[in-house]
Amino acid sequence: MPIYLIRHTTPEIDHGMCYGQSDIDVAHTFPTELAGLASQIESLNISKIYSSPLKRSHKLAAALSVQFNIPIQVDDRLKELNFGDWEMHRWDSLLPTELNMWMTDFVNLCTPHGESYLQMHKRVSDFLNHTDLRNALIISHSGVMRSILCSLTNTVLNDAFSKFTFDFNELLEVDIIKRSYKKMGVGIGINKFRI
Repeated sequence: MPIYLIRHTTPEIDHGMCYGQSDIDVAHTFPTELAGLASQIESLNISKIYSSPLKRSHKLAAALSVQFNIPIQVDDRLKELNFGDWEMHRWDSLLPTELNMWMTDFVNLCTPHGESYLQMHKRVSDFLNHTDLRNALIISHSGVMRSILCSLTNTVLNDAFSKFTFDFNELLEVDIIKRSYKKMGVGIGINKFRI
């Protein structure tokens, strides 16, 4: 039984910013990115859409829901990692000692007034364990997608960032039975950096 994951489209924010759960809108490229994704998913057997409530995911989910007449359910458990005090600051402006300490154990350490990757993974796992995923499309964020793939492929959380990378508006097909996934391509190849 496949499920499909999409990372949100390009957000309207400068490269190098930490934004996590900040509610950033979509970039001006949204219509083009939407068209690329829509052409990829129109032949898929999707009966429901689950979305993060953050604008950069929800706008895409709402547009696809209308275009394909698929019901959408917004779920807070699909929000990106909460980076707390680091949100809306440039990564290169963060205190190197705090950033380096967090990066050595991001799974267990919380960012200042934020959450650890393990805390986020627990809410994402709760979503996976209590949601009907048959024929589902999940539109969320790179941290959430890594968490889902760690769960479904038995990958340790420490390897989440080294093993899984996604461009904005990238579509993945996940085979829950085989515990594998494949990238189905980027909706439109305009995104050159990964977060």
